[in-house]
Amino acid sequence: MDGLALYLGEGYEFVLHSLEDLSHSVVKIINGHYSNRKPGAPITDFGLNLLRDLEQKQKPEPQVYFNYQNGTLLKSTTIPILGDNGRMIAMLCINFHTDIPMATFLSGFFPAGSPSPLPQRSETFSDNVDHFIHAALDQAKTEKQAQAQELQSKLEAGEDPAQLAQEYADQLTGDPSISQVMSGSSVASASYAQWAQDTARQKGDVTLSEYDAGPSSYYYYVVRFEGRARNDETTATVRHILVAADQDEGASEPTEDQYAAAKTKAEELLDQWKSGAATEESFAELAKANSADTGSAADGGLITDIYSGSGYVSTFTDWALDAARQPGDTGIVETSYGVHVMYFDGFGNSYRDTLVENALRTADYNAWHDGVVGDNTYTTVPFGMKFTTK
Repeated sequence: MDGLALYLGEGYEFVLHSLEDLSHSVVKIINGHYSNRKPGAPITDFGLNLLRDLEQKQKPEPQVYFNYQNGTLLKSTTIPILGDNGRMIAMLCINFHTDIPMATFLSGFFPAGSPSPLPQRSETFSDNVDHFIHAALDQAKTEKQAQAQELQSKLEAGEDPAQLAQEYADQLTGDPSISQVMSGSSVASASYAQWAQDTARQKGDVTLSEYDAGPSSYYYYVVRFEGRARNDETTATVRHILVAADQDEGASEPTEDQYAAAKTKAEELLDQWKSGAATEESFAELAKANSADTGSAADGGLITDIYSGSGYVSTFTDWALDAARQPGDTGIVETSYGVHVMYFDGFGNSYRDTLVENALRTADYNAWHDGVVGDNTYTTVPFGMKFTTK
């Protein structure tokens, strides 16, 4: 950056932006007197829009454009700087000020008397980046809403969702799979839940749903209704003791010997349980004392309502849902998390009935809560809450 400034001369302003903190994005600036900026200054509104455009590209590339600053025409370039996994971590911006005396000599590089083939844009400088963030979000919302309405029209006209997903892949947020099938709790918690659960809903119905995720995120969902289905799959309840394998410092996974040592320890724990009372209660106590799964250890390794879509590792799920499984069955299961000592508690309700029961419990609680609290206000004190009971 210093070498470029020496080579190109006084007419150039060099700005290095870090993307870690947009409120203080300028980490170095040369010839900052042109824009009255210093290190620690926030990113500009134009910079935010350009950053958003670059981040939407699979491979960000340098941008060249004409820009206006305080009435002065600039020829500018923004060069994305990439870090690990191709993630953009910084931007180098170079602005050439055409009003310096050399402008006549360099006139071949700039538009003179005719419209420039490069875009001409304006830029605003401010000490408060929040205004620009909100303005950029509003602009992005307008653009994305138009795209969503376009998609909605095409779906309503009967176009194939999978083909539309490919056509709009570079314009969609996250995984470009608008043909994705949503069901169960995924629908119940979605912004379009009430629309999807309407009894009048028919196959092929399409809607556009909006979701406000906070001050800097806003989503549009184009949804097509495919139909209704019941998941009557039986759920299972198990207890388990996770024995996590040791890993060398900096290693991403254990060695074969380390994993073998974890398996040996798991087998010893199972033998220890078998040589004792060998009850569900004694297994729960063993899990509390030995399991590396902090999410279930305190509850004796208990995991309930397991079904094929629970998201557990396949070997774990397959063991729990084996149709031949009987209450009291035990075993050893190996997963990427380590080695599990398993105890089968039993099969329970169907997945559908579990969802219904949970929904009814939630509705009953909310009704009770609203009846007790009403319009009253209250404050909870963390110390006092320690003495409350369920």
